Amino acid sequence: MLPGGGTRLRQAFPTCVATINVTGARIIVGDMQESTFYCIYRSIPTRQLLVFADDPQPRWITCVANVDYETVACGDKFGNIFLNRVDQAVSEKVDEDPTGAGILHERGFLMGAANKTSLVAHYNVGSIVTS
Repeated sequence: MLPGGGTRLRQAFPTCVATINVTGARIIVGDMQESTFYCIYRSIPTRQLLVFADDPQPRWITCVANVDYETVACGDKFGNIFLNRVDQAVSEKVDEDPTGAGILHERGFLMGAANKTSLVAHYNVGSIVTS
């Protein structure tokens, strides 16, 4: 548990963390019922895990794989494979903010993150996707 960030972590991941993928300072968390969250860890000044983007549609995630720095491929328990991408301008803004103050003070949308990912592709396989 991160000091000072315990309550923030419970608010950010509503159900249960199913997957964690790390690319540099960026962390993509797959929640069991609420799809994916794009996070960044900032140690200065308060050691917090800040959620800056999430999927607007809840999904029952079983696996997540990074495609590139802004895109993830995900599978859910209903046999869907989909690609989610965070906007490049949002990604650059987050990477340029060394303290995370901009992310911390952004207003969330519908009890979620301030930024939403976009669905790039979607395909139904017909069976549970495990990896």
